[in-house]
Amino acid sequence: MMNLIDKECTGCGLCANLCPRNAILMRENEEGFLYPVIDNSQCDNCGICSKTCANYKKQSEYKNRPLQVKACQTKDETWLIESTAGGFFPTIAQWVIECNGVVFGTAYDKTMKPVVCKATTINDIYRFNGSKYVQSDLSEALLQIRDELEAGKLVLFSGTPCQVAAVKTLCGDYIEKSLITMDIVCYGVPSPGLFCEFLKTFEKKKHAKVVDYRFRDKHKNGWSHTTVITMIGANGDKIQYEEEDYSEVPYYKMFGARNCFRKECYNCRFNTVERISDFTTGNFWKIDEMTDAFDSHMGVSMLLLNTARAKELFKQIADSFQYIDMTLDQAVQANDALVHTCMYPPERDEIYSCFHKNGFDVMFRKFYSDPFLRKLKKGVRKLLKKLPGN
Repeated sequence: MMNLIDKECTGCGLCANLCPRNAILMRENEEGFLYPVIDNSQCDNCGICSKTCANYKKQSEYKNRPLQVKACQTKDETWLIESTAGGFFPTIAQWVIECNGVVFGTAYDKTMKPVVCKATTINDIYRFNGSKYVQSDLSEALLQIRDELEAGKLVLFSGTPCQVAAVKTLCGDYIEKSLITMDIVCYGVPSPGLFCEFLKTFEKKKHAKVVDYRFRDKHKNGWSHTTVITMIGANGDKIQYEEEDYSEVPYYKMFGARNCFRKECYNCRFNTVERISDFTTGNFWKIDEMTDAFDSHMGVSMLLLNTARAKELFKQIADSFQYIDMTLDQAVQANDALVHTCMYPPERDEIYSCFHKNGFDVMFRKFYSDPFLRKLKKGVRKLLKKLPGN
């Protein structure tokens, strides 16, 4: 076995799915990211994998400058509170399913790894809601997406821009017909291996099993960075851990530092103001500074309509939203990842090397922990609790 290395491999899994001899498997490397591995004993050097990668890269040539920019908030209170921003995705997902279509998005599997999977009922959509700041595994879903399109289904796919590129490479015949694509504003993705090791350290400290992880839950504080982790204790009881300060959650603090992403994320060919999807969505940060049109406590979506098809589809569901027109400059102001990637951090490789050799806790203490400030915060909290009225 040997790695099939490409300098710009995003781990989409296209090559593994299209290999006629099943000679390629997706395997985690020492950093916890999925990369293709080729079995030389099965490979007949047909070249399909190389051609597939080349076609994938060509997708960056077919990007569109957004035709319209919206700030929008769903009128469905359930979807609004369950979503991370203004609920655009679950609302259009419900519409697709009501049209007898299917939706593909990211959910946690039984091991808490994010995977792309299929929703065929409105109830299934709940699994997709909420930001998941981890790279998800697209490889198992690719052929399912193509099968649904070939069966005549309307398909909505939501993922990172590089994942959308993979779907469009595989399902190009259905672009502008029955395939609707949506990319999320993406700064980059840490590895699922890193996330899982963080969860293991958390479970060890709490003596419970993590069964759900919400990076930005709205139920208590609305549109915020409140983390809610649901666990099952040894006695079977459900336990919820809440943290309002994301910097107190080690993994989230790492994500915020933007120095633990996949190597290829720092040179992403899809992370530009021209977009690869029909729709681009994200949080409309700073919306209160731009307009007073919304009660933004529960979140507002930034929505780019990048194709004529997106404009037509939005007209069909517009009554489901409160929305106003915005400018592209305002969208960029809200999400700088629309125009550039992060610079490659000098400490990035050392972080993952330490993680591989010493585990999550040692790595975190070395690169992210600030003992003095943490002790100071704890001391202040203890003091405040002793004051009258607390």
